[in-house]
Amino acid sequence: SSAASDVYKRQALRSEGIDPAAFTLLPAGHEAAGALLNAVGYVDVVIPRGGAGLIRFVRENARIPVIETGAGIVHTYFDLDGDLTKGRAVVCNAKTRRVSVCNALDTLLIHRGRLADLPALCAPLADKNVEIHADTEAMEALRGNYPDKLLVAANDCWDTEWMDFKMGIHTVSDLDEAIAHIARHGSGHS
Repeated sequence: SSAASDVYKRQALRSEGIDPAAFTLLPAGHEAAGALLNAVGYVDVVIPRGGAGLIRFVRENARIPVIETGAGIVHTYFDLDGDLTKGRAVVCNAKTRRVSVCNALDTLLIHRGRLADLPALCAPLADKNVEIHADTEAMEALRGNYPDKLLVAANDCWDTEWMDFKMGIHTVSDLDEAIAHIARHGSGHS
């Protein structure tokens, strides 16, 4: 239960000599966030972490100082010489560990010469029910090797911060094309 979890968190803070009142988890919803954002004289600064909707809400409603982190459209590039075992672990962790954070993976860029390895690279994502929005080449490599219900033809999704169990895959010819794609579609956040 959340009450039991709260007790453990407070005990952990006390054991480290930290006043448990120094940290508070607000209830979900705009009402509690709105109250926090208007706590002039009580709150020194708020650093919102989340999607564009949260950032916009904070920007429009804060009467206290805010450090805005911005949205993140995050890419990972799997190069011709990439280690498949490490790549699988990195891609799965970057996409599925915490999908709702601004530094979660949104688009996997894969070198055209590694398309044969794409099913193996993405296999752990299927276990997590990650929906893949793949360009034509990536779709061909994944069709029959990834659950059909989780495969979608990419439709100009490269500027999408998913914050969900969804990810784009775009095929590139080399590192320069990957960098150009990131420069055009990345947010510069992560």
